[in-house]
Amino acid sequence: MKPFTNIIVISVFVLFIGCASVTDIKGLEKRISNVEAENTNLKSKIEDLTNEMDRQKELYAGQDAELYQLKENIQKLNGRLDETAYKFNQENQALNNSMQSFREAFSRAPGQPEASASQQQTDSRIGAGAEALPSPAASALPPPVEGDMSEEELYRLAKDAYDQKNFDVARQYFEQFLVKYPKSNIADNARFWMGEVYFSEGWYQKAILEYQEVIEKYPKGNKVPAAYLKQGLSFFKLGENANAKLVLNELIKRFPESSEADAARQHIKQIP
Repeated sequence: MKPFTNIIVISVFVLFIGCASVTDIKGLEKRISNVEAENTNLKSKIEDLTNEMDRQKELYAGQDAELYQLKENIQKLNGRLDETAYKFNQENQALNNSMQSFREAFSRAPGQPEASASQQQTDSRIGAGAEALPSPAASALPPPVEGDMSEEELYRLAKDAYDQKNFDVARQYFEQFLVKYPKSNIADNARFWMGEVYFSEGWYQKAILEYQEVIEKYPKGNKVPAAYLKQGLSFFKLGENANAKLVLNELIKRFPESSEADAARQHIKQIP
């Protein structure tokens, strides 16, 4: 009986071992399947990353080409700017030379010239907005200023003379005003009207110098745009078209919204 019992125990034990081995094999197969699936997933991700890297390389290569082109364009632009700056400096130097020659000429010859025939021909081309050129006013001494006349009174006396086209008297009153009240709040106005006197008399070189005084000495004054405009027109009347355009364009650049800039744009269209 005992041997038979041992045979049964051994048979059950062998059967149990066989069952455990099948379970382990199935579990191992499942783990292998999971690893293979994970490997497949990783391969897919690696492929995606490789494709992305290739795309980025192409993108960066394109950006490098664009950057290189941009650098070339900037270099070309810098070259054009240098050329423009050189041209502007040349024109500006020519303008300064003209003004310096005016100063030297008037320092040597204080007499008042009449407008030349070429200047009068130029006047016919100036177009709308330019004053008609009157004959130079006869020289007249202003009445002496009596007492301690205030700056407002002396300025009004000078301006009234100008309005009456008594330009020689107006000029001398404005000169007295600037000597007596150089720090006045309306000194820039007096200097501007001095330029207007010379402009009206056809003495354009002297007018240009007076307008320049307004521009340089009173840069924040209310007469600066008008001084630029009339200075440009003075150059035009002298036949110096390049200087006229330079001054009028500077007016447009500095005071683009002013009425003087609008007038300058119209005048530039008429300058050859």
